[in-house]
Amino acid sequence: MKIDQLVFILIAISCPLLSLPLRAQSPKSVTISGTVKEDSTLSPIPYATIAVIDSEGKASGAVTAEGGDFKFTTTLGDKKVVISCLGYVKYTTKLRITESIELGDIVLKPEITELSDVVVKGSRQMIRREIDKLVIDAKSLSSIGSNAIDLLKQTPGLLVSEEGKISVIGKGKIIVLVNGRESHMTEQELTSYLRGMQSQEIDRIEVMTTPPAKYSAGGDAGIVNIVERRKLADYLGGTLSDQHYASKGQANDISGSLKYKNGVLFLYANASQGLGNRKSEAFQDRKYSSIDWTQTSRTKSSNKYSSGDIGFEWNLPKHFNLGGHYSILLFSPDREVREQVDTYERTSKSTHSFMSYDDISRKMLRHNGGLFLTKSWENNKSAALDINYIHFNMGEDERYQASGDNLFRYNNLLDRSTDLLTTKFDVELPFNMLKIDFGGSYQYALTKNYARYLDNPTIPDQYDQFRYEEQIIAAYADCMFRPFPKVVSKIGLRSEATLMDGLQISTSERRNRRLIHFFPTLFVNYTPHSKHILSFSYGSRISRPNFALLNPFKRYQNQYNIIVGSPNLSPTISHSLELGYTYNRNLNFNLSYRNTKGIVNSVPTILSDGKILHSYQNASDNQIIALSSSYRWVPSDWFNVSCGAYGYYMYGHSDAYERPIDSRGWSFLIYGVGTVYFNKQKTWIAEISTQYQSKESYALLTTTPRYYLHTGIKHIAMGGKLNIGIQVQNLLSNDVGFTQITPQGYSINQKDHVFRTLRLSISYNFGVPINKNAHPVSSALYNRLSE
Repeated sequence: MKIDQLVFILIAISCPLLSLPLRAQSPKSVTISGTVKEDSTLSPIPYATIAVIDSEGKASGAVTAEGGDFKFTTTLGDKKVVISCLGYVKYTTKLRITESIELGDIVLKPEITELSDVVVKGSRQMIRREIDKLVIDAKSLSSIGSNAIDLLKQTPGLLVSEEGKISVIGKGKIIVLVNGRESHMTEQELTSYLRGMQSQEIDRIEVMTTPPAKYSAGGDAGIVNIVERRKLADYLGGTLSDQHYASKGQANDISGSLKYKNGVLFLYANASQGLGNRKSEAFQDRKYSSIDWTQTSRTKSSNKYSSGDIGFEWNLPKHFNLGGHYSILLFSPDREVREQVDTYERTSKSTHSFMSYDDISRKMLRHNGGLFLTKSWENNKSAALDINYIHFNMGEDERYQASGDNLFRYNNLLDRSTDLLTTKFDVELPFNMLKIDFGGSYQYALTKNYARYLDNPTIPDQYDQFRYEEQIIAAYADCMFRPFPKVVSKIGLRSEATLMDGLQISTSERRNRRLIHFFPTLFVNYTPHSKHILSFSYGSRISRPNFALLNPFKRYQNQYNIIVGSPNLSPTISHSLELGYTYNRNLNFNLSYRNTKGIVNSVPTILSDGKILHSYQNASDNQIIALSSSYRWVPSDWFNVSCGAYGYYMYGHSDAYERPIDSRGWSFLIYGVGTVYFNKQKTWIAEISTQYQSKESYALLTTTPRYYLHTGIKHIAMGGKLNIGIQVQNLLSNDVGFTQITPQGYSINQKDHVFRTLRLSISYNFGVPINKNAHPVSSALYNRLSE
């Protein structure tokens, strides 16, 4: 128990005795009453401390009852009321008391804390179900995981590929937030960024398969928010780390961070460096027209990148908070692709073969800067303004050369720039019986694409100039209330107007579109007991096609495959229903239904000359019914298991061809993570994780089954400052891929080879607290209560 809470309780106990002489001296006494509740669930908070401080620093107060209510007597005059409870942000307000006051419902927000040099025995609660999300405790996930990718791989409901692509089981792509802010990174950038984020720096992971109206409706499967740990005490320190991957290629991810907090000012800086390369192999069998095609591809991808990030937060007077950040990323994801192709023509019974070499040099430069300003008032009212700007450049030089029975070459040059401006304004207004959030946002994106297709002997030089402008204007409102004592509800509505302007300069084709979509949301939580939580949610999402998919210019992938976009693509819209149940914050069940219309797919079509045209179309719809469960079992202090199971029925439909295509079938996924501690201090840790996923049947393709087994060991030394780990990824595994068959007779069967990988990781945490000069007891108490 903290000292200030002990003082509050002593004050509360002594109040009835101290108030006797006060009543004799000042008969004009009044009462202050109200109820203290938790922000996300509006449930009452018992044993919170209420203190009333007058201008002379004299304090009186009380402690809330089981139902969160309080009532006590005080004198007239100007007072400062401070309400605090362990694990919640302190609430402060100033009052001029002239009569008895009913404060109504006072809402406290959970506090993000980091405990140092403290050993907590017993089981941590893995899952907390809030009104609109599941909150997963990061410490309950992988104990030997060294970065954010490792933790996301063990997060219930998520699928993370070896390349770092993050999706929701049976649903698709998600939006990743860091500390509540969208990164707007490409998939490659985000993977590199998350590999540099240390697992010990992460406090929790929030999974929103049905996000509330406050968040962007983009992303067809929801939102994952990664919340970092924060030091509450004044502090100077940081982390140094390195991860080395040894497989067919050798790669390193080196990172460092520095944090400084002193009073009202918080500063931070992060840097990371990528070295080496990663190798992959893929195998393809194709059948089309009268040709059987066998292809083996070997790819070497560069892991070369450098990034830096600096930022600050400054608590200004009158409850203003100002913050900002700037980051830069220089990325060179160069690729070398070597292919061996063997073909067999069934009509002439002849065989041909050729080898190709594709050398792709890329330079990606990204600047990102942002500012935010928040203002809070009494009764937890707040407003926030957030402005973010991104400038992105990518240059690419692709040189393709085929030799053997089929000579072919080309040289493609690409220059692309994107400017993105986002602004958001949010307001939170808690009242006696409800809490209202509302706000709006504006997003402007301008992409300029200039590509040159040169040195192709079969076609003349071509130039692709494409300009794409997109504006998204949004407004939202969320209302959370408690209609019954054990029920919390939240309803919301978000509207988004999308204005798109695409210009294909080469052909003078222009496409303008104006779309307005409405996204209602509904959440209900029922808590019959502290160990039981039932929930229901409904929401809809949108996935907008990016400019590359809208570009109608034909691009040659090789001498047999042509790719083309469509400016007439429509957004993909999905609707979701979900029922959830959580027991004791460790056992979780979900039953969900999802209906997605207008999914954008690449549709292969055989042309008259035998080439394959891959065109992007709103080609399919998908429905899925899923039942999932996850559980954390802690039979002893030295051993625990986290496991989960997912079963889902999928139905897909496509009208991309003359003959409709339907697919349906059951799929399932099971996973487990076992952790063993070899000593009482828990400084030697071993972990084994495994997963099996059956095939998934979509309208236009079917994925192959997938399983893997990872194992590793970790040692913690120097009082927790030094962490050393070794892990074997894919100790047991299989190749993964997909099969696609079209009514025209074209089929493709692809498998990506999964390599066994040895990963070595080391990290060192350093830092010292910043001590302040002690104050006299009376002023220290007053300052603490007044912060």
